[in-house]
Amino acid sequence: MTDSTGIAVIQDNKLLLGYRTDGQGWSLAGGKQEGSESLEECALRELYEEFGLKSDSLEYLGQVNLRLLLIINTNQCIHTYMCVEISKVKLN
Repeated sequence: MTDSTGIAVIQDNKLLLGYRTDGQGWSLAGGKQEGSESLEECALRELYEEFGLKSDSLEYLGQVNLRLLLIINTNQCIHTYMCVEISKVKLN
């Protein structure tokens, strides 16, 4: 099973989404673990890489297990976090 993260950034009752570069619509920040990083380290790295944001505090919300048969025959576990505190960002 492949482990990935998703990060929900919510500020002033607004949810931050990014448009995927593969043309598959809007999504949360997130991606696959690299090397020996923890799930939280992965979430923080993806938050910075995809949105240029840093956080000192993430709240673990849970996980979703998916079996992706239409794309490739694989199982994926997405660990979802909520970004509790972000630095230097204002959502419009």
